[in-house]
Amino acid sequence: MALRVSAASARPVKPLDDDVPRFNYRPRPAARLTQAEKAAESRRRVLDAALSCLIDRGYSNTSTQEIASRAGLSRGSQLYHFPKKDALLTGAVEYLIELRIAEFQETVARLPKGADLWTAAIAAFWDAWNGPLFFAWLELAVAARTDAALRKSVGALNKRTNDYLHRALQQIFKPLPEVRERFELLSWTIFFIFGSMALERSIGEFDRVADVLQVIESLGRNLGAPAKIALRKQK
Repeated sequence: MALRVSAASARPVKPLDDDVPRFNYRPRPAARLTQAEKAAESRRRVLDAALSCLIDRGYSNTSTQEIASRAGLSRGSQLYHFPKKDALLTGAVEYLIELRIAEFQETVARLPKGADLWTAAIAAFWDAWNGPLFFAWLELAVAARTDAALRKSVGALNKRTNDYLHRALQQIFKPLPEVRERFELLSWTIFFIFGSMALERSIGEFDRVADVLQVIESLGRNLGAPAKIALRKQK
């Protein structure tokens, strides 16, 4: 399966390995835009192109010149929105995180009545985390290990991401105040397992995903039921 970029947003890029999910861009608006809308649209094109470069070429091989080229914008336009490479790439990953979390919440909200909320949420969360989002985050994390300035930016991004995810899960399951700390520990456990599983898949075959998801479901039920966490079927 290849990483696809729409012709309107960027130049074609080198395909990724078959087991890497596609990164799909949203369609460009057709109506005439105001000046503010044009600025927002060009900013989004820069973020889209930055993600494409980061996932396809890696952090060290990504240049702001190539990002501007893929976005179909001048170098000046790209620098107007993001003067520094670090800010651009961390901003692009945060942009993708926000999109994926919103998609995760929408998926859970659209579940039919009677659906198993916990099972569906675990599957949707894995779909949101696995793939382009993880690869983009991983590139930043590895580069940040030896780059103090980038490490500071990535650390701040990581904290915001954790806050986003914890809020999303709390909004879905609505744990009672007295068990929120326990629920947060459950959330951290899931994050760490998913991160390790996504890393394993990024460097080789891993055919036990379904088995691991089943273990996580059982873990959540065993921990959640006595704690009065809403691991229940939708009414």
